[in-house]
Amino acid sequence: MRIPILACLAIASSAAAQPQPIVAAAIPVEWSRIRFGSVDGGSVTHVRLTARQHPGHIHVTMTLALASRSRTAREVGLPLFLSSQVTAVGLGLETPLGPEVGVAAEPAVARSTYEQIVSTMTDPALLEQLGPERFGLRVYPVARDAPATVTIELALPYGLPLVIERGTSGIREAVIDLGGDAKRHRLGTRNVISLVDAIVEPADETRELPRVDATSSLLARPVDRRPQIVMPSGFHDRVRTLPTTIDYLRDRDVAHAVKLRKEQLRRCFELGEERSASLMLSIGGDGAVKEVSVDDLEHDGSRQCIAREVGAWRFAAFRRSRTLRHALEL
Repeated sequence: MRIPILACLAIASSAAAQPQPIVAAAIPVEWSRIRFGSVDGGSVTHVRLTARQHPGHIHVTMTLALASRSRTAREVGLPLFLSSQVTAVGLGLETPLGPEVGVAAEPAVARSTYEQIVSTMTDPALLEQLGPERFGLRVYPVARDAPATVTIELALPYGLPLVIERGTSGIREAVIDLGGDAKRHRLGTRNVISLVDAIVEPADETRELPRVDATSSLLARPVDRRPQIVMPSGFHDRVRTLPTTIDYLRDRDVAHAVKLRKEQLRRCFELGEERSASLMLSIGGDGAVKEVSVDDLEHDGSRQCIAREVGAWRFAAFRRSRTLRHALEL
């Protein structure tokens, strides 16, 4: 099914397999708008917009694939500018443990909780309003070998076209799905998409949609549905067999921690088929693990599970920060 675009398209038949350009003319003020800002800490490698007609509004699911060139986990931030006609009503995050749905919370609480989760090296996403028509998406962790997928649910007025502005994001293409054949489009500076041909999809009218505004943010966080891993009694004491403050942290100290947590690490490996990996730990002078890099392991779930586990370890305090590499074999 061809997507109506409010502009004249000149597409050669020989280029039918190529992304179709979308070109826009003057834009009425009342039309719905989405503008992307400059991505901080990474890039958006894929955008998919899925539009469906629900009773009273058009529901658009915007799926974003985020990536980073960093070898270590880092946060990726994306500013979004939504016109007053566009309401953010949902947030979703793909995690190694399955998809998670954002829950509404008071902005200060949501932001504080997000930052606490990041400090434990788990996988949260936060969508909040930063000002009039200005929103911010924050996702952690994203790394070169650990991309992230986030969905943002939007409610638009029925009958109005949607304007997509790529802004300074560097996004060049988007897949548009109105319920027929999804088509890949090359994005210009400003793009107008008619949504009148989106298929009708009955909504669950008993479900109350959340709303991201000045009084409410959405926080998505992973919930580990596997049997809870409990830190064994005396773990910290046994790791702290060294003096309270030492001059040097050795690999054998990491090996001792691995031995104590062998069963928990084994559960992480069981998410995939591999049984070995290479750990790079950055440990602060207070003994806390500041950064973890898991190499030589293909399975994303296993890699992130190990990073969360090791990131919670704490060693004896020593006089200076140290980076250690340790081979894991279970």
